Amino acid sequence: MWELLHGSTREGVRKDDLAYALMVIRGARAPNREIDCQPVEDKQGMARFIIFDQEGNLQFRKGGQVKLGAKFRSFYINKLQAEATSSYPRIGKPAEISADKALSKKFTCSAKTIEYAEKRKRKLESEGCDIVESLYRKHKVMDERNKARAIE
Repeated sequence: MWELLHGSTREGVRKDDLAYALMVIRGARAPNREIDCQPVEDKQGMARFIIFDQEGNLQFRKGGQVKLGAKFRSFYINKLQAEATSSYPRIGKPAEISADKALSKKFTCSAKTIEYAEKRKRKLESEGCDIVESLYRKHKVMDERNKARAIE
């Protein structure tokens, strides 16, 4: 990564450039930061896709983001797997760690969602049908409306 970002020739790597490269490795794509130009003649491999503009900002040639992501994807996956199987506690903010624990324990619904589900369940019970019949009826009505709109 150091060589790809020209760390030795530029006497270091800017934080913004490193952050952008890491975001690309994690899967983020920014098509507006890709430029369409010819590669530098003496560059080989991934280095052909990395270009710096006049201000020194990191840019990729067309298709470079995908290539960089594919090249480092296995390293990123290994990192995620190592974190998942690690016996050491995850480093992070205490609020994040407690939220992860709470979410991994059980599925949670908001009070509003539970209220809406109960209301819908009571309505279906009062109509004397189950959820499948209700959904079938709803889709049938929607299909009839769409056909009527298509005729108009």
